[in-house]
Amino acid sequence: MHADCKLPTVEYIDPIISAEIPNIDDDPELYSLVKEFMIHGPCGAENLNCPCMVNRKCSKNFPKQFCNHTSVDSNGFPLYRRRNDGHFVKKSGVQLDNISVVPYNKYLLKRYQAQINVEWCNQGSSIKYSFKYINKGPDGATVSMERTNNDSDNNDAGDEIKEYYDCRYISAYEAS
Repeated sequence: MHADCKLPTVEYIDPIISAEIPNIDDDPELYSLVKEFMIHGPCGAENLNCPCMVNRKCSKNFPKQFCNHTSVDSNGFPLYRRRNDGHFVKKSGVQLDNISVVPYNKYLLKRYQAQINVEWCNQGSSIKYSFKYINKGPDGATVSMERTNNDSDNNDAGDEIKEYYDCRYISAYEAS
């Protein structure tokens, strides 16, 4: 990419990716969406039965640490800004603050109104992490409608259409 198109410093991360609960007065729609889709937990001591718990510890490394500024750690992974600003949401009777927010993009969250995890990728291992989900393959279903005729005998001869639908699906990634 041309140097003007690259985002070389952490100052470019905050306008794109947020890991904080927005102020309910400034943007009630975004606050509601973050509360519904982008809060992890409660897990840990508040909920030991949470599916993410492995050996009494969250497998997703939540809760995160408070951090006043976005930075990149020694391994190249971003540490998103998570200020201790007093904003919280109540989920399952537990007050959760910025240390429980999954990173998100405001535009994507408002547009699609679904959980969309957003991460800053700046190294090969980050890209490998992203491709792990692409390689899982698509979910699929086959639906067929058949006419039944109770008056005729069932013919157990091969059904060419059924055999065609039972063939293996190859996604674009596998084909390339």
